[in-house]
Amino acid sequence: MAASRLRSALLSLSLWVLVALLAGLFAGAAAQAWGLPGGGGTAELIGAIGTLWLNALKMTIIPLVFSLLVTGIASIADAAATG
Repeated sequence: MAASRLRSALLSLSLWVLVALLAGLFAGAAAQAWGLPGGGGTAELIGAIGTLWLNALKMTIIPLVFSLLVTGIASIADAAATG
């Protein structure tokens, strides 16, 4: 029983997100403490990746919302036709 609980905890996505968040926090703090250069180049790269990510989300969500609206309007028209 304890082994399956441990296995499910290790496979939990929220646990992995928390571990990644803490790893990034410690890596950033260590880089700042050691005075590693993290100037504009790094910020520009992260900004470009973030822009690509947001554009990909927009390309996914806008068609989904549009198809949901079309389906909703069609179902309302169908319900009105049946009386």
